[in-house]
Amino acid sequence: MSTNERSIELLAPGGDTDAVKAAILAGADAVYCGLPRFNARSRAENLSLQQLADLVTIAHQHDCRIYLTLNSLMVEEEIDEVAGLIAGVRRIGVDAVIVQDLGIHYLLRKYFPDVEVHVSTQMTTHNCGQIGFLEPFGVRQVNFSRELSLDELRELVPCAARSSMKAEVFVHGAFCISFSGQCYMSSAMSGRSGNRGACVQPCRRSYQGGGSKGGVAPFNLKDNSAFARVKELAAAGISSVKIEGRIKSYKYVYAAVAAWRRQLDRYTGGAPLPDDDPALHSVFNRSLTSGYLDGTIDRSMFIDSSRDRSLVRLATIRSYTADTGILKLDREVQVDEEVPVLVYAAGFTFICTGFIGGQCGRFEYRYRITHKLKGKIKAGDELYRQGDYNGPTDLKERIAALQVEKKRVRVKVQGAAGSPLEAQFSSGDTMVTVVSEQLLAPAAKKALTEEVLAEKFGMLGETPYVLDGVDTDGLAPDLFLPISALNDMRRRAVAKLSHIPEEPAAGPVTLPAAPPDRNAGRQNGTLAVLVDTGEDLQLARKVTDTALFALPVDCGNHIDRYSALFSGYPGTIPWFPSILIGEHFTGAVSLLSQLKPPMIISDNTGIGAAAAARGIPWIAGPLLNITNSFALRALREYGGSAGAFLSHEISREQMLAVAASAGFSRWYTVYAPLLLMNTRQCIVRNCTGCATERFTPACLASCEKSVELTDGARQPFFIYKRRGWYNQVYNGRHYFNSAVINDAPGADTVFLVDIRPLPSKTQLLCSKHEFIAAAAAAVRQRTGAGDAVAHLKPLVSTTTAGQYSRGI
Repeated sequence: MSTNERSIELLAPGGDTDAVKAAILAGADAVYCGLPRFNARSRAENLSLQQLADLVTIAHQHDCRIYLTLNSLMVEEEIDEVAGLIAGVRRIGVDAVIVQDLGIHYLLRKYFPDVEVHVSTQMTTHNCGQIGFLEPFGVRQVNFSRELSLDELRELVPCAARSSMKAEVFVHGAFCISFSGQCYMSSAMSGRSGNRGACVQPCRRSYQGGGSKGGVAPFNLKDNSAFARVKELAAAGISSVKIEGRIKSYKYVYAAVAAWRRQLDRYTGGAPLPDDDPALHSVFNRSLTSGYLDGTIDRSMFIDSSRDRSLVRLATIRSYTADTGILKLDREVQVDEEVPVLVYAAGFTFICTGFIGGQCGRFEYRYRITHKLKGKIKAGDELYRQGDYNGPTDLKERIAALQVEKKRVRVKVQGAAGSPLEAQFSSGDTMVTVVSEQLLAPAAKKALTEEVLAEKFGMLGETPYVLDGVDTDGLAPDLFLPISALNDMRRRAVAKLSHIPEEPAAGPVTLPAAPPDRNAGRQNGTLAVLVDTGEDLQLARKVTDTALFALPVDCGNHIDRYSALFSGYPGTIPWFPSILIGEHFTGAVSLLSQLKPPMIISDNTGIGAAAAARGIPWIAGPLLNITNSFALRALREYGGSAGAFLSHEISREQMLAVAASAGFSRWYTVYAPLLLMNTRQCIVRNCTGCATERFTPACLASCEKSVELTDGARQPFFIYKRRGWYNQVYNGRHYFNSAVINDAPGADTVFLVDIRPLPSKTQLLCSKHEFIAAAAAAVRQRTGAGDAVAHLKPLVSTTTAGQYSRGI
C-alpha cells in the first residue's frame, strides 16, 4: 500500500510539567499549555514562566512545538499585564499563542505581528465569513467548532486555505453541550465564567423537571472520539488534530497521545486503521462518540452520568472522620499511593478525589483529599480507583529524566583598540556573530583575557547552552570593555542561537492611552427595542426610531417573508444570530444583500464582515464577548464595525473602564431574557421524552417547545426550542439593569430593551407599551435633572442583574 505523504499535526494538552513531558514522550507534534492567568482552564495546575521556558527548550530538542493558551477574556485593567506576558513568552520562544479575546488579537496584530496566532474554539468559528473576518489579524491556524460534521468541515478548509490558515479540529476528549464561547450558565449560576476558564460544569449536573426525564443530567454528553475518522479528516484537509485534557493527569495525556500517534503513523505509512484503541478506554472517559463528525446529532451522544467509565469499584464506605482523614471501608483494599481514589455518592454524584496513604487498622485507611469536597463523605458512599493504566511502567522515571539538554557552545573573539569586539558563538552547525555596541579601549586596570571572557560568556544559567571554551587568538592584548557590554553580547548571542527575536518587531510595547471619552459624563443616548413579531415591531416603532428585529437561524430560507416585513417597516434594523452553519450562513448573506438595511446587529462576525464589505454599518452583538477597549479597536480598525455591545458578564467598574473613540457606539442591555447557552443538541427531547431520536432540519424549522428545569438550589431555567432556532437555555429571570442608563458614560450610547415573548418567571407589571415608553423617558433624561430610572424599576418584577455586580 502506498505511503500517505500528508502529515497531520498531533496537538496535545499539557496542564502541568509532567503532562507536557508525557505528551512529548508520547509523540506529540505540539503541546498547548497555559500560565496561571488568561486561559480557558484556570482549574488546571498550569505553569510558571520559568517552567514554560524550560519546556519550550525540551520540546524543541525533541522536535515538538509549544503553544500558549491565551484563550480567555481580559478586562481593561489587565491589558498591560497581557502585553507584558506576550512579550515574555515571545522571548522564550513559544511557537504560537491560542487566542479568544479580540482585544488580545489586536495586541498581537499591532505590537507583536511576528508572533504566530491560532484561534481558540472559544471563538465559535463555523462559517467562511468568520474566517474572512479573522484574516486581517494574521491568524495562521483556526480551531473549528466541535459541533461540525465532516461535510461541513470539507466546505470550511478551502476557505481557511485561501486565508493562509491551517484547519484544526478537536478529536478526543470532553464535549461542551454549548457552542464554545457561548455558554454563560456557570457565570449566571455561580459567578464563575466559562469565558474566564472558571466553568463549574453545570452541564454535568442533575436537574429536576421536564416530566419523566427530570432528576437526571439532560445536558450530559459522551466524550468525543474521532479515532476511526483519521482518513476522512485527512481527506478533508485537516492540518491539526487536537486532544482535550489540560486538567487531566500525565497518564491520561500519555495514553491518549500515544494512541493517536500510533493511528496517525499507521495512516502516514499506509497501514490498516483500526476503529479503536484500548488505551483510550484505560483512562478517564465518559464513553466515546463521533456523532458530530458523522452528522448524527441524536440521543446516542448522551450518557446518564458523567462518571469515568474507566473506574474500578473498590469498596463501600462505612464511615469517614474528617479530623483524622480516616476512611473505614467494608473490605480490605490495595491501591498504589499514586493512583487517584474517588468518592461517589448515590446516583454516582461526585464527591472528591484523593489518595490512599496507607492502612492504619482493619479496613481503615488514611485518605488525603486533593480537591475541594463537592459534598460530605458519608456511610454508603462508594470508593473507586482509576482503571489499570495502559502505558509504560517507568513513565514517571522517564518524565523525570526529560530535562533540558545543554548544548556546547564555543566562542571566538577578535578586535583591536578603537573597534568593537566581535564574537562568533558556535553550537553544532549553528554559528551567530554579535558585535559590541561600545568600542574596545586600552585597559587601565583589568584587561580582557580568556579567563574574563570565559567567566562572562559562560554565565548561561537557565539557557540550553554550556560554554565549551573561548578562542582569543584574534584579540589584541590589554584591551577593556565593560562587563555590561559583555553580558549584552551574551544575551543577544543566545537569542540568535535559539532563534528568539531580541525585541518586538514594532519596538518596545507602548500602549496608547484610552480614547478621551473614558471619563466623559452622561451625554445623549438612544433607546433600541428588540422584537421578533410584526405586532411588537409596530408597537416598538411608536416609541423609538431604533427598532430591532431578531432573525432566526434559518432566516435565509424565508427571504420573501422578511423582505416584505422590512419593506413594510423601513428603517428597522435586522439582528442576525450567532450560529450560522453552511447553508444558513449563505442564506443569511443573501437576505442581507436583499434587505440592504441602514444598519445591522450581528452576533456572528461572518455576517458582520459581509455587511462591512457591502458598506452596511454593523454592530457587534453581546455574544461576541466584548470586555475591553482593545476589542473595540479591533472591531473598528480590522472588522469594519460601527459599534458593539459590551458583554453582559462584566461589572459596572469593568464596563466604565471600556472606552471608545468618537463615532463608535457602545450598546448596553437594560432589559432582556438572559441567554445562557446555544446548543446544536436537542435538550427539549431529553426532558420531555420526545420520540424523535435525531435532531434534523425539520426539527430546526418546525419544532416549538419549552421546558422548565430547576437545579439543586431550586433556581429555574428554561429550555426553549423556537421555530427556526437551535435549542437555547435561558435563565429563569430576565436580566434587568436600569442602573446602566445612569452609569454608562459618553456619547454614541444605545440602551437595549428586549420585549420578545420568551419563557421567564419575570413579569411586566404594566403593558409593553408603557414599559418601553418609561425606558425611553429614562434614556432621554440621562442629562436632565429628573431620575426616570426610579420610575422604571417598579414596572417589572423577579429579575436579576447579579453579573453587573460580580463581573468576571
